[in-house]
Amino acid sequence: MRLLYVSCNEPKTDELYIGLRSSFIVDTVTTGSQATCLSESLCYDTIIIASSPSDIGGAELCKAIRGFGVISPIILISSSSKSADRVASLNSGVDVVIKKPVSVEEVKAQINVLARRVGKDLAYCKDVINFGRLSLNMNDRRVFVDGKTIPLRRKEYDLLEYLMLHYGRTVSKEEILEHVWERGLDTISNTVEVHVRNIRNKFGENFGMKLIKTYRGFGYEIET
Repeated sequence: MRLLYVSCNEPKTDELYIGLRSSFIVDTVTTGSQATCLSESLCYDTIIIASSPSDIGGAELCKAIRGFGVISPIILISSSSKSADRVASLNSGVDVVIKKPVSVEEVKAQINVLARRVGKDLAYCKDVINFGRLSLNMNDRRVFVDGKTIPLRRKEYDLLEYLMLHYGRTVSKEEILEHVWERGLDTISNTVEVHVRNIRNKFGENFGMKLIKTYRGFGYEIET
């Protein structure tokens, strides 16, 4: 999943940012104008306002982002303990307010909850997504078939998770590249195809499952 991380802190010393980078693709910005521009041009899985930019407050930034028609879930990290501030933030379009100090695991869990909420309405009320013999645990980022762990590389897991969260629709190669690979990374033209083939091989050789269906000219879809 791809996140937009809004913070005036230095990324190298930002523990939350560093923690999120271990599980997600994270684009960082330091100003409200950068945040509104990127959130409008790219479809982020979650936007995190970790600290208010110097040019605008957190709730005001959220209102501005929503004003551009952006529907990505927004998490606001707040230092305020006042109920009125929390209400104002939620009314501005924030989906989740987390009070400082925060733990990386709590923020990751909230991101997964929001991803399941906006995904296809299957059974995303738990941390584990089940499709017949296949199970995917979003917390520890592991995949199982018939209870047996399937070893996947990071990008293989990210690609499979994205397809499972969008079960029921065909996902284009361009969308996969936007949400699973880092912006500006020099990827070869058949990167997605190679990873899809590797996933199919791992599930096919061990369990006789094709798992991912290709619609030529359109994209890919998970099949159970």
